[in-house]
Amino acid sequence: MSSANRLPALESAFLGLESDDVPFVVASILELDRPITVEALRRHVDATIATIPRYRQRPDRAKRAWVDDEHFRIERHVHLAVLPEPGGRSELEALAAELLSTGLPSNRPPWGLWTVRGLAGGRGAVIALVHHAFVDGITGFRMLEYLLRMASAEPPSQAAPPDKRRALRRLVAWKNVRALGRLLRDGLRPASQVGLNPRRTGRVRAVASHTVTLEAMTSIEHAFDATNNDVVLAVVALALRRFFGRRGLDPDHLRDVRAMVPVGRHAKGEREASGNRVVLLLAQLPVDEADPGACLRRVAATTRQLKADHTAGGGDLLVALGDATTPAVLLNVLRLALWMRAFTVIVTNVPGPKTPLSLLGAQLARVVPIVNLWPHQALGIAAASYAGTMTFGIQVDRAVIADVGEVRDDLAAAFDALLEAASHAHAA
Repeated sequence: MSSANRLPALESAFLGLESDDVPFVVASILELDRPITVEALRRHVDATIATIPRYRQRPDRAKRAWVDDEHFRIERHVHLAVLPEPGGRSELEALAAELLSTGLPSNRPPWGLWTVRGLAGGRGAVIALVHHAFVDGITGFRMLEYLLRMASAEPPSQAAPPDKRRALRRLVAWKNVRALGRLLRDGLRPASQVGLNPRRTGRVRAVASHTVTLEAMTSIEHAFDATNNDVVLAVVALALRRFFGRRGLDPDHLRDVRAMVPVGRHAKGEREASGNRVVLLLAQLPVDEADPGACLRRVAATTRQLKADHTAGGGDLLVALGDATTPAVLLNVLRLALWMRAFTVIVTNVPGPKTPLSLLGAQLARVVPIVNLWPHQALGIAAASYAGTMTFGIQVDRAVIADVGEVRDDLAAAFDALLEAASHAHAA
């Protein structure tokens, strides 16, 4: 029996913004201690998604709905990739970049998994690609966790269609209206132009990653009374300062470098493993600040002000307006903000599983998150925690940033500088 679910405004906008050069696809690299056969992974995934109807649905743009894929076959979604032996981390990240450059077929449920063979030391990996209209960071990690814990985990639920008019009435409060005005004001004026907002985002991508301990993250947070998100944004700001300086820009005179920061708006206790509940905020990054501790304090002040201004409520109101009227409202606002180059970089931070997990007997060693690029945009940085570590995943447009390894090294140096500043602060 065929069924359909109406596309919410945010998911419709994400579909509307993509192109052949800019597939709106997010990814994860799951590094394992041994490889998994494609046959075993297909059986496992097929059994897992049996309880989650959305993973057998595709977007129908004409109907503006998710509809059942009557020709669904697991072989079209779970594949084998073989690297020339002995493959290392750089070869694995290059494979992920190649898959991201290609995107996903538009006539099927928009997700795919590749189990990887050929890695050195008998290791394995799984690369997951999912369209951003299908999941946000939180629902994507929720599905990942269920996939790895299926035998003992309660299956995720499918979100009930929201009451659009009730949601809009609830959000029409003066504080949210003012916040939406500020959000539109900032979204419709250009950020500092630093060479990361190309006229056209290229098709060829590159990927890199860097992992730190959560213990070190916590040390920095406590030293400067900051949140985990604050530390991530400060690391990015300090890394960009190094990056711009190497490119001949004077970072001391860059006053309006902005990050677009997706913020999850999921209610406590939700278990959905698909769909989007995010708002998109703009945060100024103090790349003009050379002192690591001062940079983090300025970031923390910015995020506190965003909360005090109810900025997320303004984002909620914009999404609700699109849901209650037409998705074109949200889509056109986002297109205009992108055309105006309202942000420099995408930065997202997702909390992942706290305990070690395994997949079909293979231990999960590391998770690399990769956020999608947007039109007129060349750099995306995602952070995700897992089992005592946090990994930064980097995706770039290779026509704009030829060496993604330099960005990785800048992030590593920025984190080390913050950790050293935290050590001095604790000593003082």
